[in-house]
Amino acid sequence: MLYPMPFCPRLIPLVLLAATASVAQVEFRQEKEAVAVTIDGKPFTILKYGAPIGHPYLHPLLTASGKAVTRGFPDDPQEGELTTLPHQIGVWTGHEKVNDIDFWETHPTYKRNRKLGRVVFKDVTRMSPSKDQGELAFVADWVDPDGKAVITETERVLFYSTGTRTRMLDVEMVIHPNEKVTMSDHTDGIFGIRLGQRFEERNGGRVRNFSGTYGADRIYGQRSPWLSYEGDLGGEKVAVTLMDHPSNFNFPTRWHVRPWGNANASNFGETHFYHESPLKGKPLPTGWRDISVTLERGQEMRFRYRVLIHPADLDIDAAWREFAATN
Repeated sequence: MLYPMPFCPRLIPLVLLAATASVAQVEFRQEKEAVAVTIDGKPFTILKYGAPIGHPYLHPLLTASGKAVTRGFPDDPQEGELTTLPHQIGVWTGHEKVNDIDFWETHPTYKRNRKLGRVVFKDVTRMSPSKDQGELAFVADWVDPDGKAVITETERVLFYSTGTRTRMLDVEMVIHPNEKVTMSDHTDGIFGIRLGQRFEERNGGRVRNFSGTYGADRIYGQRSPWLSYEGDLGGEKVAVTLMDHPSNFNFPTRWHVRPWGNANASNFGETHFYHESPLKGKPLPTGWRDISVTLERGQEMRFRYRVLIHPADLDIDAAWREFAATN
């Protein structure tokens, strides 16, 4: 399959600027165990790191018109929402199998037959507001059950002022092993989002990939440079698109995608997709192989993703090409 190639090295996509009515201001406000992000005086999201989820996360994510696209539960439950899998909240990073330790399903209420780790926030290292884009950076440790920091993660989030129709953020995460680690082939990781009930297939939501295929079960485990959910928020047709950068390991990623609005860019996932439904029990296709990665202390891996909240009729291929062209 051919994928769209980069063509324009701009920070803010031209396809978005074409719809921009005014220039916004990205600002940050330090709160208790959180940092609130506003654009042009309007709330956009909050970096939360004090709640007992087991990892830092961005929640909620709001459209330019102020409507939440992420599930409220467990922070702010809404009527009709599913109330399972409380680790799936907002946008977060991690991986389920690092030296056989789970740094993904980190909620302390889980009782699993495996070692449960935590992604422990350490410090905000940069909080830089701007008229065009704002930068928020922080450090977190991936801590094993014995309290040892197996990995130190540095994360940098850019929030863009894209006007009155869209909202956009970029996440750049770097994994710094503090000892020899193996990032096992697994579907859960390394960048996830949980969307609200209007994006769920049971409520009329739809999810598609670059090839134009619709349906979570049909695109589960398939490669694509982007994945997009569509939903109707009170008459406003909204899409939330996740983008994988060409510099990422195993690009274009395979996607762990579910009909209830959960999607992961699973850059370390390949054979493990055939251990879970809807592929469980089917023969592994020719060429699929275990893609576990072992890193020594002093090595690192860098990943970049974009989340774009936009009108459903936006040209996603063009928007992805703009992202792909950034360094």
